[in-house]
Amino acid sequence: MTPLLLAILVFAGAALITVLGSIRLAGLGDVLADRTGWGEAIFGAVFFGVFTSLSGIVMTAVSAADGYPELPTWLN
Repeated sequence: MTPLLLAILVFAGAALITVLGSIRLAGLGDVLADRTGWGEAIFGAVFFGVFTSLSGIVMTAVSAADGYPELPTWLN
């Protein structure tokens, strides 16, 4: 298997996981918005905002814990 083919397969797999996870997350968000009484728009902004920012939050926390608090500013 060539490195390019492997990279394409890994990318396609990650894309599929992202799409399936997003569909599941949208369903959960709708149910939770109904149960909490929040509107779907407000719940979506808070709920999905947290999940889309999660990678940046984790990167910042890990780099600060490793003693490199300036690292996230280099990457942005």
